[in-house]
Amino acid sequence: MADRVAPDVRDGLTPVGRRALVALARAQDHVKTARTVDAVLAGGRVDGGRRAIYRELVRMARDWEMRHPLVDGQGNLGSLDGDGAASADYTRMRLAAPGADVLDDARLPNLLVNGSFGVECEAASSFPPHNLREVADAVIAVIDAPAIGAEDLQRHLPGPDFPTGGVVVAGDGLRAAYATGHGTVVVRARADVYPLPGSQAQAIVVSELPFMVSKGGRGGVLAEIRRAMRARNVHGIDEVHDGSSIDDGLRIVVQLRREADPDAVLEQLFAHTSLQRTVTLDLVATVAGEARRIGLRDAIAHYVEHRRDRVARHTGLRSEDSVLEIVRGDLLEIAARHDDERRSEIR
Repeated sequence: MADRVAPDVRDGLTPVGRRALVALARAQDHVKTARTVDAVLAGGRVDGGRRAIYRELVRMARDWEMRHPLVDGQGNLGSLDGDGAASADYTRMRLAAPGADVLDDARLPNLLVNGSFGVECEAASSFPPHNLREVADAVIAVIDAPAIGAEDLQRHLPGPDFPTGGVVVAGDGLRAAYATGHGTVVVRARADVYPLPGSQAQAIVVSELPFMVSKGGRGGVLAEIRRAMRARNVHGIDEVHDGSSIDDGLRIVVQLRREADPDAVLEQLFAHTSLQRTVTLDLVATVAGEARRIGLRDAIAHYVEHRRDRVARHTGLRSEDSVLEIVRGDLLEIAARHDDERRSEIR
């Protein structure tokens, strides 16, 4: 089971994800997702059947779950409000440019860029996503100094970069994860305090949520804040409402009472809601057919080895320096083409 769940260290894909991308690559444009699901099933049995295939396709198309979505989707794919995707009969998908780069001998270092969060009874893999430019710098650092340590690597790759932004509180847990493959990191919402117009009161405005945290729905942050208010775990809030819009993006407005201390209220919210969460990182990947926990340097080294082998095979070059120069050039071209500004702040 473990080797079916853990992503491959070479391309960051699970078997079902790889088969789904290959099926999409055969189409020239958007096709009904149900057809893609059927094509994957026709290629062999998949644990979980149609539901598992569709769930993976949707995940690869969501820009709030993938740093660089591998699939370009049309239709209702769900939302940060906790809504689920529409039926596969009512969505359409095609291969996105980053997905094509992954299928092209893993020119995009997908495992490090998009990460992988999946849990099964016998295996857990929680690779965090990272900034592509920083990943490129880290890969080149390993090419130049194969024995580089995890701490030195963090000068190039300081920490996760989640698609939903937020604030990553780095520390010993992150250093442990990069060194040993297991650790924890605290992720907080981005929240700022503003004065309320025409009032002496203030408001806390949340503009970015921690990764994998929903805004709406029964399990979302809005509901959590209201439950914390009713339970008197949080004091000083007058009301909370959703001020999000297409123009303003995510905007959760927590209106405070006049006498409330915004910093104290925010700390209470961090303690009693998912505006702050501790994320466990288990850097588990399939290496040579076996699921292993690996550190950051080893993950990069396996990727470099794969790219070196593929480039050498395609070009016939025997000089390792020449091969690695092509690997380096390909990576820099990919990073430049998929322009990637950091979204998560590292503290």
